[in-house]
Amino acid sequence: MTSTCNHDAKLEAVSEPRARILSLYSFPCNDANGSRVTSIYDRLPKFGRVGAFHTALRMLRRRSSHDVALVTGDTCGMIFAFLQRLTPWAHIDTIMVDCLWYRARTPIRRLLKRLQMRFCLKSVDRCVVWAEREICSYSQEFGINPSKIVFVPHHSTLHPHRYSVTARNEGYIFAGGNGDRDYETFVEAVREVNCPCLIACTDDQRFKNIVLPPHVRRVKPDPQEFRQLIASSRMVVLPMAGGLIHSGGQQTFLNAMTLGKPVIVTDVEGGKSYINHGITGMLTTPGDAAELRNAVKYLLENDLAAHEMGQRAMQAAKEYTVANCYDRICAIADQITAGHGQQSLSQS
Repeated sequence: MTSTCNHDAKLEAVSEPRARILSLYSFPCNDANGSRVTSIYDRLPKFGRVGAFHTALRMLRRRSSHDVALVTGDTCGMIFAFLQRLTPWAHIDTIMVDCLWYRARTPIRRLLKRLQMRFCLKSVDRCVVWAEREICSYSQEFGINPSKIVFVPHHSTLHPHRYSVTARNEGYIFAGGNGDRDYETFVEAVREVNCPCLIACTDDQRFKNIVLPPHVRRVKPDPQEFRQLIASSRMVVLPMAGGLIHSGGQQTFLNAMTLGKPVIVTDVEGGKSYINHGITGMLTTPGDAAELRNAVKYLLENDLAAHEMGQRAMQAAKEYTVANCYDRICAIADQITAGHGQQSLSQS
């Protein structure tokens, strides 16, 4: 397969909503789109392999009354895609979101995963990713045509009906989250920094080999507390692990930006989909404690620059709303449906 990683997935305007969407999960788009989305999220069994298989079957049974199926990139979505390959006579156009995929650790498992992904994703029309660099990395790792992968900006998760936070500055550096975090590099970076630091993480495995210095404290907050800790911080650091084919942490740093916090993300390639380095935040190399330390010290020693960066981040984050994200996914569904209509006209 010949492909390029410079695929530019633009969303073209469609004159009016077309696609009737069957969604695996809650779909909080704007009212104009919400009326054509059927979500089975509230009627799902608890997940696990059995629950995922059951849910995929329910999606298959209901697909004939819709134009587009919206599934996730986890076990449930992959089961749906696999079963749809086995039942091509009732195929429905499919969009897969939350494509948080890893590279297998051994050569044989890497080969098997590549074969699995290529087989399943042949029944998927678009894979939605939250970072532009994943178009290239997934295409190369799994042999997927990059035209099948489209970047849609993720969204903040400070839903007012679920979380109530108050933005203030209590003077500490915040780092938080579980998935793919590199707290060893963070702790090394702030070891000699004269500022209290708080790590919000519930995964004990992340701290097996880390001894926290006295000014660094770890807590295990619930989702409400996690967001308030962001809102009360001086700055937010996302120490992401390097060497992965995906990027993460978008919810955390977009929430921080929404609250006007200066952010540092140790993922240059993934973070630049959202952050203009030095303007709306700072991007540093994964695993580079010295570079991260310099970025932290810069914000600590330049209060005005840090405040202005936070204000610009807040302005930039206004684009990253839940409704905007899912309306863009609706636009992708409309493109797919419209494309089939144009093919039918050209063949008639």
